[in-house]
Amino acid sequence: MSRQQFEEYIAARAEAASEPAIDWGARRDEWLQRLEEFYGQVKGYVEPYVSSGKMCVNFTNKPMHEEHIGSYEARSLDMKMGQDTVRFDPVGAELIGARGRVDMVGPGGSVRFVLVREMLQDPQIEVRILREGETAPPANAPEVGGTIWKITTPPPRAICEELDEDSFFAAIMEILDA
Repeated sequence: MSRQQFEEYIAARAEAASEPAIDWGARRDEWLQRLEEFYGQVKGYVEPYVSSGKMCVNFTNKPMHEEHIGSYEARSLDMKMGQDTVRFDPVGAELIGARGRVDMVGPGGSVRFVLVREMLQDPQIEVRILREGETAPPANAPEVGGTIWKITTPPPRAICEELDEDSFFAAIMEILDA
């Protein structure tokens, strides 16, 4: 290795070290807060059925572990309707193309809910290959404040759909095979 290459290497490392570090504890806390907001939205949709006794809702703690965030607990939501149970299972905050994901699982399959940028129609993933000496441009990661929960179709051609009362109940009917 030449001296010039070494100096370029040291300069690149010094530049990388000066970039602000991600606060993973704050990232976890934001994810858990947005998860609770999601559950509040879901409970709002089903409140008439819970009040009338046609549905039972309860929470359980789920141990989670993510590479940078570490170990923590998140809540899962179970909805019981007669003989059928639907579970909202948190997947995590460290995902490609989303700031969080919850899977709704029932006897007929599952549906994914993702926390994405509000205007997003489909996951946008950008890949760049850098040559030696090139530096990566700043990441365009969405801020949590500009994100909402959406329903996404299965990959490979995932489409994000608005989450509203109608799409929510259509998703439940899909996984109940009804």
